[in-house]
Amino acid sequence: MAAAIVIPSYEPQEKVVLFIQQLREELSETIIVVDDGSGNKYRPIFQKLEQLQGVKVCSYKTNEGKGHALKAGFQEIIDNFLEVEAVVTADSDGQHSIEDIQQLIAQIQAADTQTIIFLCCNLSIFTVGNCIDAVFIYKMR
Repeated sequence: MAAAIVIPSYEPQEKVVLFIQQLREELSETIIVVDDGSGNKYRPIFQKLEQLQGVKVCSYKTNEGKGHALKAGFQEIIDNFLEVEAVVTADSDGQHSIEDIQQLIAQIQAADTQTIIFLCCNLSIFTVGNCIDAVFIYKMR
């Protein structure tokens, strides 16, 4: 099953380039980075990301929030990546480890349900309590 990773990003730090380079080294999945209206100051970072093989950057001018950025990433997949059947979302600050993203992709490839939600608590997936974020995986087809 083909999967993609959607990474919404607003005013990212330079370290996002290293994080996504490392993702590309470990994973073959398409990566969609959504520039959520970060502005011209951050354009050089997104230009570096656009140069990476397997990375697509989608941009728009005004900050619309993480939900809108995720929807834009999903729409990009629907419009241009017909082979993708599942999506994993991750934050651009490297909060989600590459190992956790790999685990999530493996779990969705093994699952038979349409929507799967894994909570990422205390930066360790599959634990409960003190939840600081949620990582969502969606089966597209």
